[in-house]
This record gives sequence, C-alpha cells and structure tokens, in this order.
Amino acid sequence: MPILAYPAKGLDPDEHTFDYAVRMTTKGDWRENRIHVAYESIMGRRRSLPGKGAMTVDHEDVVVSAVKPEDRGDGVIVRLTSYSADPCKIRLMWQNRLIRSAKLCDGRERDSAEVALEDGCAIVPVFRAITSVRVVG
Repeated sequence: MPILAYPAKGLDPDEHTFDYAVRMTTKGDWRENRIHVAYESIMGRRRSLPGKGAMTVDHEDVVVSAVKPEDRGDGVIVRLTSYSADPCKIRLMWQNRLIRSAKLCDGRERDSAEVALEDGCAIVPVFRAITSVRVVG
C-alpha cells in the first residue's frame, strides 16, 4: 500500500508497523486548515534534553522540532520548523534558564549570525522551513 508523503521506494520483505492518521477538513490546503496546529496540540510543543529543560517558542506557526547537545561546547542546537507562509521573528525560551548567547547556524552547526537577546530569550528570525540555532544558557 503506498503511504502518502513517503518517498522511499523498493521492496522489503520484513514486517513493519506504522502509525498514520487521516483528518477530514473543509476545503483548502493544510495551511488554511491549520493542520500543523492540531498536530502540535496532540504531540506537544515542548522539546527538551534530560537535565537541560524544555525549549519553547511563542509563535503558533513555528515549533521546536529537535533539541540536541552541540558537538563542540556547552550549548544545545535547536531546530525550528516553520509552517508559516511568511518570514517571521519568534521568541525562543529555555525553561528555567536564561539564554546567554544564541547564533544562527546551518545543519552542520557552522555559525552564521548572532541572534538578538531580550530578557533571557532569543529573538530568532525565521526565513525558511527549518532554522537551526546554537543556544548557550
């Protein structure tokens, strides 16, 4: 059975399981029907590392999709996924910690630009579907 939005091809004779959901909506696409908001309300908007606390954002169309220790240094790498049709600025917050520094970085954790801080939060410009930020608290 072909699975929607699953681009892998080929045969694998082993048994596999997967979870899948279908949601009936009114006319319009996923963005107009706010499917990402429903998903995040079910899955939760917080992502965290044990002992480090959760990361959250203040924008309904941007979610923290991953948090991982950085390969070099004492911070964490935060991956933000944007469902917004337009660029936006979000406030990235670290539960029970103040953010001391934040930098935009690429998928290979190479820094590209300093991120402004305000009241212990990072003010992150989000221009694309995935944005990576190096955060030190």
